[in-house]
Amino acid sequence: MLRIGIFLLAAIAAPAAMAAAEPPPTISLGEFREAEAMDLAGRLLPAEIAEAVVTGRIDPQWLPGQAFVVLYHQAPRDRGGRLCSMTVHAVSVQNLRAPSGRDAPADLTLTIEQTESNDTIAVLPPWDDGPCSAERPYVVLREGLEGAYQEAAYRQLLGWVALAREGRDAGVALSCRSDNPEACSNPRQALATLPLEALRSIQVLNPKQLVQPDHGTTRVLVHAPLTEEDPRSITMSLGPSQPDGQTWTLSWTENDGAAPALRMSRSSVFFH
Repeated sequence: MLRIGIFLLAAIAAPAAMAAAEPPPTISLGEFREAEAMDLAGRLLPAEIAEAVVTGRIDPQWLPGQAFVVLYHQAPRDRGGRLCSMTVHAVSVQNLRAPSGRDAPADLTLTIEQTESNDTIAVLPPWDDGPCSAERPYVVLREGLEGAYQEAAYRQLLGWVALAREGRDAGVALSCRSDNPEACSNPRQALATLPLEALRSIQVLNPKQLVQPDHGTTRVLVHAPLTEEDPRSITMSLGPSQPDGQTWTLSWTENDGAAPALRMSRSSVFFH
């Protein structure tokens, strides 16, 4: 009876193991280069996702060989309360052992990786009544408490910018640092003219740090989990903008209702 049971378990497990070992789908570099992102949707995405996306683009990656990320967007949704949401799907298509550049052969095989999907949000600023279009500055929304704090930080920044645009005191202590003196000559004006369309990410962390166990003699520090009681540090990153192609980083700490101090920094940061 024991041998029969083992045989049955092996017979059941074998198809699952074979399925797991199936090679990922591929596409030739020539086919990939000749097509637009939306033309490739049926080839790169699961069928139910391919039917739902409305726009797409191909982003080359700064990696060895031939590497691309294809981004697909579903139609934006108006969630009320001046909040827009949009689901974004990303597919890596790559061969990291291939020759780099445009001289790689057209018959080179690229591997199509699994699709990663994220919900993103954009908040409509007080001076703009919509609609929820795909051109809004969407940021990836995390789950749970972090996502709620991301949305709150997004709204907080828009409130400060709105007051600065009206020439009023934003109610926040401002500091500004840049290698370009002109960028920070008037911090309130810098806040009022922030290129919000370049917003890329919002990070919310607990500033408290803990020592991570089980690392032997190595001392590894990690941020404590977010809680409703602890302070939280916010960092926003904006992409390159005119006139100098540099980027803005904004940061502040929320702590028991105390007036936050907004730190603005402009520098050369390369996104890839």
